[in-house]
Amino acid sequence: MQRTAVGVEPRRLLQAVLDDLSKHEFVSNEQAYAGNVIVNTLLKKFEYSSDETRAKALDNFIVTNASIEDFSVPRDAVIRSVLESAKAWFLQYFPQNEYYAPDPSNGVFGPGKSHGVEAIDAYAKMATSMTYSTAPALSFYLDAASLSPVLWAGETIRRRSHGYTKQVASRLTTVPKNDVTDRTICIEPSLQMFLQQAIRKDLEAILYKNGISLKTQQEVHKDLARRASVADSLSTIDLSMASDTIGYSFAKWLLPQDLFSWLDQARSKWFEHEGEVVELRMLSSMGNATTFPIQTMIFLALARGCYKHYGIKIRPFGSDRNIGVFGDDIIVVPEVYDLLCSTLNSCGFTVNLEKSFKSGLFKESCGGDYYAGCDVRGVYIRRLARPQDVFSAVNRLNRWSVKTGIPLKGAVRILLDSLHKYNLVPEWEQDDSGVQTNAGFGAYVCYRAKGAKVSYDNYNVGIASALVCGGYATSCSDDSLVIATRGDVGYRKRNKFALSWQSLPRSVAISENALLKAPRIFARSGWSYFPLDHKAPYSVEWESARRERGYYPS
Repeated sequence: MQRTAVGVEPRRLLQAVLDDLSKHEFVSNEQAYAGNVIVNTLLKKFEYSSDETRAKALDNFIVTNASIEDFSVPRDAVIRSVLESAKAWFLQYFPQNEYYAPDPSNGVFGPGKSHGVEAIDAYAKMATSMTYSTAPALSFYLDAASLSPVLWAGETIRRRSHGYTKQVASRLTTVPKNDVTDRTICIEPSLQMFLQQAIRKDLEAILYKNGISLKTQQEVHKDLARRASVADSLSTIDLSMASDTIGYSFAKWLLPQDLFSWLDQARSKWFEHEGEVVELRMLSSMGNATTFPIQTMIFLALARGCYKHYGIKIRPFGSDRNIGVFGDDIIVVPEVYDLLCSTLNSCGFTVNLEKSFKSGLFKESCGGDYYAGCDVRGVYIRRLARPQDVFSAVNRLNRWSVKTGIPLKGAVRILLDSLHKYNLVPEWEQDDSGVQTNAGFGAYVCYRAKGAKVSYDNYNVGIASALVCGGYATSCSDDSLVIATRGDVGYRKRNKFALSWQSLPRSVAISENALLKAPRIFARSGWSYFPLDHKAPYSVEWESARRERGYYPS
């Protein structure tokens, strides 16, 4: 079922964008490329959430899992040397003569659902029935709980009434992804997640030593992709279903014994699907907290092996870095592109050739799309279910127009006309708070999402104390314990005031009668429908990119 606001049909919005583009006279290759990109991206991730997309995702997962074969070392001598180099790199951090074990104090419960636990808030996971699929995960949690006398006292009370429930398998399900298919995840038992989170912290610490911070790496990759599109100095590689194709036997061959053993103990070895229990042939799936960092480490190790084969020095830090890995987004120098792709294919992975670029003016990685140094990233509209979704769509389309110099008046008008009324806000407010503009001043109303909370009257004091110390509890009194949980439960209005809204460059193109629908806002004279200087058809960022390529003198 399509999630749309009344009067906004996604295909109609796409047609409006096409009409706007057909009226525009493109003045550069960058503009033409950006126009082509937004057509392809506008509804690519729209959450249609149909039975068809869900069934397709589940079928693909089942087929992919069944197709994973036992790993055998390739006969090609070059690829074999790359794999041996990758194994040696892992051994630097997990030596055979040193025993590795995750630190119990690093264990935490994940933010999402847990198999066998009804609620998703932290208190429910710690104070009700706990679930596990492997005995080491249960032992690991008990070791962690014993480190805190307060938590252990609470745990002693909890297990008398709830105990521990063994779940043989994780539960396969889907979440919306795009208009073609959903995304599959396996919901793990709660104590499996507790152990996985502890291992994840160790893996992320090793990645950080190699110049990869999973918290900031996306921005690093965007900058690398931009630089690569200017000088054609780097290549980008994207993989298809990478997390679902890390074969169990391949990981067992590649990874150090202690690390693999803990990853194996932290995973659920089976998953439930349509009432059946199926063996998981991949190392881990989405939903396992170790999946993303371990795949990043594997691809980094393989890339480093290719660099070593060609004798190319790796620069993982600074402005001249020449390698980057974030999940299945890989950036390497062009010299190793072909060898790395061959190595990945030999290990059971599939290179997505449509989104991989060895050379050329276009590069993309981690949400950054660049053509000759210019940001040509399109706009992805995921839903139009609430007025705030429409606000967000309008604001992002307007920013895209300012960035590219291509007005989308028709598309913006369709979105705004679908609303009975809307509020104008300054540009520094969030995208879903209202329609952003710098054409006013004075008092205004904006929207803020209300975070979901759950309250408990009769609560376990020991566990509640641990949650308060950990910052999980919103409030705690003798009468109730309030815990924040994921998601939002609507929006609330906030009245605010600003003397001037012109602290940022003009960057919106809202409809001409917008001020009539927001009577508390005072218009500034000279404000036009599409406030761009059409004598300069590029944004400041695009002008800088053209200068970087030598189009203009400094």
